[in-house]
Amino acid sequence: MRVSRQLLGAVIGVTMLALLVYGVLAYWLTQNADLQKRLELLGQIGQEIAQRLADTKGTPAPHTLERLRSQLAPAHSVLLWETGNEALVIAADPQTDEALLTALLSWQQNRQSREATEEGRFDSPGGDYLWVQSPLPGRAEEALLLLEPYGESPSASTLRSRLVVSGIAILWIAVWVALFLSARISRRLEEKNQALRHQALHDELTGLPNRNLLLDRLRQARSAAQRHGLPFALFLMDLNRFKEVNDTLGHHFGDRLLQQVGKRLGASLRENDSIARLGGDEFAMLLPETDRHGASVCAGRIHQVLQHPFDIEGVRIEAGASIGIALYPEHGEDPASLLQHADVAMYQAKRSGGYAFYDPGQDSHSVRRLRLMGELRSAIEQGQLHLHYQPMLDLRRGEPAALEVLSRWRHPDLGSVTPDEFIPMAEQTGTIHALTVWSLQQALREDPAPDLTLSLNLSPQCLQDAALPEAIADLLARFDFPATRLQLEITENAVMHDLQRARQLLNRLHDLGIRLAIDDFGTGFSSLAYLRELPFDELKIDKSFVIDMAEENNLAIVRTIIDLGHNLHYQVVAEGVEEPLGLERLRALGCDRVQGFLFSRPQPADALRDWLREGAWRQTGRAASRGA
Repeated sequence: MRVSRQLLGAVIGVTMLALLVYGVLAYWLTQNADLQKRLELLGQIGQEIAQRLADTKGTPAPHTLERLRSQLAPAHSVLLWETGNEALVIAADPQTDEALLTALLSWQQNRQSREATEEGRFDSPGGDYLWVQSPLPGRAEEALLLLEPYGESPSASTLRSRLVVSGIAILWIAVWVALFLSARISRRLEEKNQALRHQALHDELTGLPNRNLLLDRLRQARSAAQRHGLPFALFLMDLNRFKEVNDTLGHHFGDRLLQQVGKRLGASLRENDSIARLGGDEFAMLLPETDRHGASVCAGRIHQVLQHPFDIEGVRIEAGASIGIALYPEHGEDPASLLQHADVAMYQAKRSGGYAFYDPGQDSHSVRRLRLMGELRSAIEQGQLHLHYQPMLDLRRGEPAALEVLSRWRHPDLGSVTPDEFIPMAEQTGTIHALTVWSLQQALREDPAPDLTLSLNLSPQCLQDAALPEAIADLLARFDFPATRLQLEITENAVMHDLQRARQLLNRLHDLGIRLAIDDFGTGFSSLAYLRELPFDELKIDKSFVIDMAEENNLAIVRTIIDLGHNLHYQVVAEGVEEPLGLERLRALGCDRVQGFLFSRPQPADALRDWLREGAWRQTGRAASRGA
């Protein structure tokens, strides 16, 4: 509206200025033209008078001049008969002011030039006069005629009237043109403002409401709930393995996946429910008039909708989800607390699977987790992390054969942080690459047992790094560490995530002379075909089977894995050996190596050196080697 007023004022102002300039110029030109015409007319009258006086002998009588003036000249005129500068006879209108005649006489006597024809304006106390001088044919005398101007000319008056009418018309047109233009500009500005408001309140990728609009709707839902005494539910959801989709297929596929997820969520909700994208793969859903039971039903429906694979450019992608639920007013009465509690519940759902309602007991865990996630990278740089080593015993020789390298975090405020807690954080935040490089570099620098192999776990995300083999080769050369003394452990699920890429990277590592091991074997559901396609040297049985070998099924699984590994020419290692009976059974089954608390817990480099030097492992090792 302000722009419309400014535009209207500008158009009217410019129009009025143009009219003023044009009117003044036209009026001035008209007046000048009219003045010239009057002078020409006055000259013709003067010549006519001069012709009639030409035959007059001597100086004419004043009444003769008056008669000629009254016959030929208009009223309010003055006629002069002059001979040189000596004689002056004046014939004037009876109403002529004496002061004018006196001024005229003085003016006439002071004139110096005597041209054939002269004309101009004479300013007198009684007013302005036009004058013209006409010589008498054949005589030395001259006649001079003065005529009082009669104000504005008819043509100028007509022009003025026309200018006024034209100005009003043009001004009327200008007003309507300005109104029309301002209406169009206002409409376009309003459309642009609406687009900007939509952009400010909606997600650009999915077109769904964003966090700002969600917060506004949360406040409205709270007001309505307070008036009517009805609960509502807030869902916070993110996709499982979304980062893997981005890393493997690219962000284009990730964006398309988010768009399709948004459409499915919208189709699964009620008309009065709201869905918003908060950023990344995180979505929020607001369900008015919904209690705990209704929220459970809706969460189950969403999981059912998302369990069907997404078809993106011919690629089928599965995307599960974790949903955290906060209820009003049970879990909070303001938008900020409801969002925070739904976020806590969402991370609880990630651990348990499916969906979870907010549990106040999880708050402390959530705050600790957020803090650790934010401080992990700086912890690496500031030296808060250190390494522990757990020996692997060779059952045939009864001696340590390798050391598994394990990271530990000693937080200055929170104390010891276990790998089970911070390794998933490192994978989620992308810090796992820096952590892997640091662990390998630190292990090569400490090298607590130069005769033993160092075995390091490799994250699934590291298998996506094509530059990893070169980085490891550089570290081995830097510390002059033989590649044959380094072993990398990879889980079978990590391998099957992208078998083609994993095959290329593992072959390059194997070509460097690095040993490769399958970690946690038996816990995945992958095809065994990869065992013959990938260059593994060792197979590690997951500790969940080894710890409880008293159960017949677990014993059968361990026996099968050992036989499978030996048939494929792999060395087989059993993790989680804690009881002598389990050790004897593994020895009887032909297991090559064992690892567990029965021999040693993970310990720092200095403590491990003392443990090796003291030979605390020999008694258990000799018992294990008997019968080999």
